[in-house]
Amino acid sequence: MPLIRLHKMTTFQWGIWQIEESLDDLLGSFHSPNSYRYDISSFSSTQRQLEYIGARVLLKHILGEEKEIGYHSNGKPFLIDDSYRISISHSGKYVAVIASPDYEVGIDIERYSERIDRLATRFMRLDEISTSYEGDLRWSYLLHWSAKEVLFKILNQKNVDFKKHLRVEPFQVSDCGVFYANEMKTNKKKRFDIGYKIHPDFVLTWSVDK
Repeated sequence: MPLIRLHKMTTFQWGIWQIEESLDDLLGSFHSPNSYRYDISSFSSTQRQLEYIGARVLLKHILGEEKEIGYHSNGKPFLIDDSYRISISHSGKYVAVIASPDYEVGIDIERYSERIDRLATRFMRLDEISTSYEGDLRWSYLLHWSAKEVLFKILNQKNVDFKKHLRVEPFQVSDCGVFYANEMKTNKKKRFDIGYKIHPDFVLTWSVDK
């Protein structure tokens, strides 16, 4: 399971892995693999099983110890011991995890795909500006979508409209950096720093609600 990137800061850390191992190889990373086998026994898809176990292997790598993950009724993940706030994202063979001991966090990974062309009008606002990266607007579309997924995860609110309630401020796309996004869903109407990275296969975005 090759580690693509590990990013550690004072208040948070995240990692990306490319899942290439078999399920048995991944399960071998844990002290009690049978408990994880039971967790995934109801999953009909092998891909879903790999995502589930892969996220836990990556979290162990980031934190240096095994942690039990639970899920709220809306699907938001949390650690049973409440030692960190976490967020998890999957896209194809890639998994990304972010963790912070103090703040709510969000992370999202989106594989490059022509499909984003058809979806852009559903989440892009008229006052949002797309700029090309290496002559390709899809990277900008993907970053807008991914950033809004991050905000959606952090807000943890029902009925969030990606066009009405979330806005990405104009920025020039490069291979990595920071841009800003605003939420208009809550009374706080907060502004977020969105960190991002472009990989030939995907975009990654993350944010910390400080």
